Amino acid sequence: MHVTTEKEIYEIVKANHLVVLDIYADWCGPCQNLAPHLDEFVDRYNLTLVKVDIEKIDCGRKRDKNGEFRNKLLRNFKVKTIPYVRVWFKGEHVYTGDSSHEKLEEVLKKYV
Repeated sequence: MHVTTEKEIYEIVKANHLVVLDIYADWCGPCQNLAPHLDEFVDRYNLTLVKVDIEKIDCGRKRDKNGEFRNKLLRNFKVKTIPYVRVWFKGEHVYTGDSSHEKLEEVLKKYV
């Protein structure tokens, strides 16, 4: 499920048992490598996958101290690189990671 706002993300987190957030871009090689694993995990671990394409997010933009635009969603989640993965279990944030599908799978196994 694709979303564009932080509000949408938290509504999904509240309504679902196990949620994985994937912040990505279509042009990102590591994001493309991670995507099929995430799709596989949806069925294997009965999770809800939330996807945010950084090229399409709600801009709610403000300038940082250097005059650069920074997206509020990316800033609030402290996204420094993509892919960016975050996991919630029963509404509690339990993991933040990057493109390591092996590490992500270790985490998911703990919550199924």
